[in-house]
Amino acid sequence: MEIIIHDHWVRKVSGSSLKGYVTTTLDRLKEVFGNPLEGGDKVTAEWIIEDEDGNLATIYDWKLSDTPTGVYQWHIGGHNSHALDIIRTILPEARVSTDYIYDNTI
Repeated sequence: MEIIIHDHWVRKVSGSSLKGYVTTTLDRLKEVFGNPLEGGDKVTAEWIIEDEDGNLATIYDWKLSDTPTGVYQWHIGGHNSHALDIIRTILPEARVSTDYIYDNTI
């Protein structure tokens, strides 16, 4: 799968919404996607990923004062379920789910 990692906010993100979660670390995301975009109002770190068919996936934290560095359930956004497929393909070792798991040990 060919992917594009956007290094700036793109208009295509507009209208995307939460589709699921990926459990991994900040270091792993940086290893795969590079440094995150700086956050804004409710996000401290975000990556915007696009596949060769133009499907979009975003990975971001939500409503935290600091970017999580340990294992965290990062949010996956997109326009449809292809967002989850993109992340599953790129991070096969990570847990990708549509369910939020409240567990402070992960």
